[in-house]
Amino acid sequence: MQAFQLVVLLSVFVRCCLCNGTLSLFGDYHREHLPVQLSLNESQEDGNLLLPFNTTRVSGSPEALGIQQFILDHFTTGLQNNWTVEQDNFQENGYNFTNLVFTLDTARSDANKNGTKYILFAAHYDTLVNPAGFIGAVDSAASCAILMYLAQFLDTLAYEDRELLQQTILGGEYGVKIVFFDGEEAIEEWTATDSIYGSRHLAAQWLEDGTMEQIELFVLLDLLGGATTKQVPRWKIKSYYKEAHRHYQQLSKIEDAYLADPATPFSKKELFPSDVLYMMMGRVLIEDDHVPFYNASVPILHLIPFPFPETWHTIGDTFDTLDEAEIQRWAVLLSEFAVDTMAGPQ
Repeated sequence: MQAFQLVVLLSVFVRCCLCNGTLSLFGDYHREHLPVQLSLNESQEDGNLLLPFNTTRVSGSPEALGIQQFILDHFTTGLQNNWTVEQDNFQENGYNFTNLVFTLDTARSDANKNGTKYILFAAHYDTLVNPAGFIGAVDSAASCAILMYLAQFLDTLAYEDRELLQQTILGGEYGVKIVFFDGEEAIEEWTATDSIYGSRHLAAQWLEDGTMEQIELFVLLDLLGGATTKQVPRWKIKSYYKEAHRHYQQLSKIEDAYLADPATPFSKKELFPSDVLYMMMGRVLIEDDHVPFYNASVPILHLIPFPFPETWHTIGDTFDTLDEAEIQRWAVLLSEFAVDTMAGPQ
């Protein structure tokens, strides 16, 4: 039996494994790909999804255009399958913005009588205009690289052996959309109109054409992948919205399963389902790209640490402050989470 087929067959037992507090899902895949694709080692350039983001990415700039092309190349030539590619180009406040939207339909044709539903994963790829030279390593280069890894993981899983996969948890309830937002950062000072340009534009478009009704869950990544410090010895990712709390609990169970396995590099818990203070407030506490989708009643799973990293919105947000293990941790968690969530309720 091929190693990949063995990995796929293991996925059949995902829910049983989670319930028993152990997880042996796609370890072989992660062990092979993570060290290369999400490495901070500058000598490891071939296949690296993280290092190309080590640049400024001000909306409309040559650097931003280069990153757009890097992302597009990954989905159009680096993956095995025909992802639907959409470029949402627009101008506002004197800047050119481009949202990149990629769709993979893995759902059964009969899964939803009213059309395919999607799990949406997103991050923003732009950086602050000021201070000049701002790299945005945690804000949000690492998150974008994690999404690119997630795309390759799902792409390989969905099409390496389609017939076999149709018998497993893929071919389930939902397809997946991966969005790279432009213009999340304010150009001058954060206001309702000077911020989240890309997400506001895409949300308005999707409300008009009906796509918004197809979004079952919006998972937003931001400020992930930073190294802990004496001031912040452990990252804490809160559950912010009750409509998605069950998904937060689901992600926490996957985290617990990895923490229980001494063979994994997971060392500290970052998700705390019993901490419901922020969720119970019932409103937006951290403004981010999810806001227009939240206002459209889409369930939001906002994966952002609080307190924020110390280097947030400072020139110190460089690749030197990233933690390779932390980035790889989130790549693993979200890969497992995506497969489990796309299967739908069991």
